[in-house]
Amino acid sequence: MNQSSQSAGSIWQRLSTERGDPLFHVLRWSIIVAFTVMVVAAILQVIFRYFIGYPLGWTGELAQIMMIWFVFLSIPILARRVRLMRVDAVLVQLAPRKRAALNAAINLICAGFIGWMAFLSVRLLDLAGNQISTALKIPYPYIYLSILLGLGFATLYFLAVAIAGFRVACSRDTTDSGVQRQVED
Repeated sequence: MNQSSQSAGSIWQRLSTERGDPLFHVLRWSIIVAFTVMVVAAILQVIFRYFIGYPLGWTGELAQIMMIWFVFLSIPILARRVRLMRVDAVLVQLAPRKRAALNAAINLICAGFIGWMAFLSVRLLDLAGNQISTALKIPYPYIYLSILLGLGFATLYFLAVAIAGFRVACSRDTTDSGVQRQVED
């Protein structure tokens, strides 16, 4: 096995475990920060508007921006953990190997669609151009960058999950119980 195939294998191995994946940890902490800032901004808005009588104009906008970042950075985490909504009425009736193969194919198709949307979000960044938010004066491309990052990383994780699924489907473990354990993990 040559050097490049070993390094490619190790990249997919790192993406397949949460502990060894630094991107996962960066995304998780970014989500925590965005959610915390969103909640604090909303609480400040309520306190200043209803108890002090002096509404802060920037807190509502900050909460909206943080919610956009929170939502789009959550997509890769959910894709990585295979926690996105799906209908699996047909999948549960399949044999474990077929289920793993079909799940892998579905994740590969999702990677294609999400990747295409990430590619289109680059155009959105260009269209936003010089637009600036009202209260905070933040350029809209910085806000919409969350779409590109979230969908781009989600594409990466969908690919990683698809590759792991194909590996399970093609594994040499001949017992269905061994494949079933790998499918459930």
